[in-house]
This record gives sequence, structure tokens and C-alpha cells, in this order.
Amino acid sequence: MLTPQTLRILNSGCFYIAGRDKFFRPTVVIDGGILAKINKDDPTALEGDLFKEIWFFLYSYMRNVMFIPGQVDTWLLIVDLNNLSLGKLPRK
Repeated sequence: MLTPQTLRILNSGCFYIAGRDKFFRPTVVIDGGILAKINKDDPTALEGDLFKEIWFFLYSYMRNVMFIPGQVDTWLLIVDLNNLSLGKLPRK
């Protein structure tokens, strides 16, 4: 079950499934600029197990909808830093 907090972060566009690459691997993108903006607006928004909940939801969705039955799938994670330095990303 997704909480209102996780839904707000998913709806912000910080995490999204970008489809498949040329080798048909599912691709997840994390936008660091939106993540930093969320953390700046509300520093408690990304605390605790929230990241884990979002990641489990994305993985479950990809497993149920995008993976090919009977095949061992790999998937890609792209982190778009959006012109941020690593020091400006939320560390918690």
C-alpha cells in the first residue's frame, strides 16, 4: 500500500519508469533536481522507509508488467543529477 507521502513523491516526477532501452531492459529514472527540491521544501519528506516503499512499488510494477515470463531480466537505473553536485543531494 502506498501512503499519501509516497504518492506525493511519485506524482512529483522524481521517480519514473522510462520504458525500455534498445535491448528491451526496463529503465527507471531518478531525477535528482526534483528530489533536492522536495527535500528543500520539506526536509522530513524523505525520511525513514519512504525510499524503500517507493523502490518496492516500482520494482513490483516492473516485475508484474514489464518483465518477460521465463526470462532473466536485467533493468537499468539512471540517476539524472540535473546539474547538481553530489554534495547537494539529500543524504538521508
